[in-house]
Amino acid sequence: MAGRDVMDDEAMFVRTESLPQAPQQHMTVRVHTQIGSAVVLWRGDPQEADGHHLIERTVDADINWGQNARPAAATEPELRQEGDRVIIRGCLHLTDDGTAYLQRGHWSHGPLS
Repeated sequence: MAGRDVMDDEAMFVRTESLPQAPQQHMTVRVHTQIGSAVVLWRGDPQEADGHHLIERTVDADINWGQNARPAAATEPELRQEGDRVIIRGCLHLTDDGTAYLQRGHWSHGPLS
């Protein structure tokens, strides 16, 4: 899968919490899910940043095994923050047609082709 384009668009229900904002910076929120939380850019109406939302996430990156994808030491799905990176842990599956999808607990987030 190295060098493959990844587009992961998936809607999920989350709770969002607005964070203190610095002038002239993009608005950020903390997103809380059943498997963790992370700070992300908020692209919606600032007045609606606090609450429960059906959100869509997009991952635009190549999967490079050993660089930005690797075996996890734990088997539980997870969402967490590591510096300026959002870490998503799940089970990566490959379908017969070469499409990849990420399964996180009872959520299957796919396709990643």
